[in-house]
Amino acid sequence: LSEDPLLAMTYNIIRPFKYEERYRLTIDSAMLCGVYGHCNNSMTVGMTVKGEKDYGHLIVAVQGLPVYGDSGRVIPAFMELLNSSGAPVAKTVVENGVATFRDMNPEKYYARIILDRNGNGMWDAGSYEKKLQPEQVFYFMLQFEIRQNWKIEEMWDISKSKPGEKPYELIKNKPKEDIKKKRDYREESKPRRSNSSTPGIRGLGI
Repeated sequence: LSEDPLLAMTYNIIRPFKYEERYRLTIDSAMLCGVYGHCNNSMTVGMTVKGEKDYGHLIVAVQGLPVYGDSGRVIPAFMELLNSSGAPVAKTVVENGVATFRDMNPEKYYARIILDRNGNGMWDAGSYEKKLQPEQVFYFMLQFEIRQNWKIEEMWDISKSKPGEKPYELIKNKPKEDIKKKRDYREESKPRRSNSSTPGIRGLGI
């Protein structure tokens, strides 16, 4: 088992699964217990791995990664794929300027790169006491569309990206597109002149 780097209290099973194979996971009772002493019952879960052609692959060549001062050593970085809500669903380390995502479900994804200055594999918010800035995050402004049985190769020069700038679709508090004009009640209260004359009422003689 390996702790999931994106989801809290989640673990991944690390083993070489084969395409189009069926697997069964059996967990004995009292194998997992919570902080309040409640333990699990015995359970069996079945799962089937889809065929290789049912997945897609994404390979991103990353350029413009900054270096540590004058050392020339590139700052470590990792890339995350995000769903349409902006939640991370996959993560990989940028190795030799390349980020590779294999066996992804065919969907549309956004992407972001985190400069992992301390190399701990997670984003750090910085420290006021230690005078450390938050680790920089760069977003790819377009979506990646992964299709079945496709391998997509893209290039991303993050030196042309602004730190923290998100695609419009991922901005939660979007600016109002239509600004309503405020009513001028003082102007509305002024009497208006009519351009048409009201005809008088004539009496009818009998």
